[in-house]
Amino acid sequence: MICLFQIFKASGSSDSNLRRRLDNVHNMKEFLYPSQLKTKTDATLVSTKNKQKLDGAIIEATYMDRRSFNDFRKEGMMKFLNLAIPG
Repeated sequence: MICLFQIFKASGSSDSNLRRRLDNVHNMKEFLYPSQLKTKTDATLVSTKNKQKLDGAIIEATYMDRRSFNDFRKEGMMKFLNLAIPG
């Protein structure tokens, strides 16, 4: 794909970054995957400032409780966090 005299290539296994660029730069949402549309909409629900506060709180809680950072990547915790803190 050529975009403003730049050449972009998809990796052998994914073209999601190219699709995201088509949306961000050219407002061509029709090329986004359904999951990309949902993520983009949900991301606007939590401000950047609040995300930074939440990130700090998670790091502090993990350190204070001596938990593994991997706890937040476990399936049950991910479901809870996605519901409690969209985006």
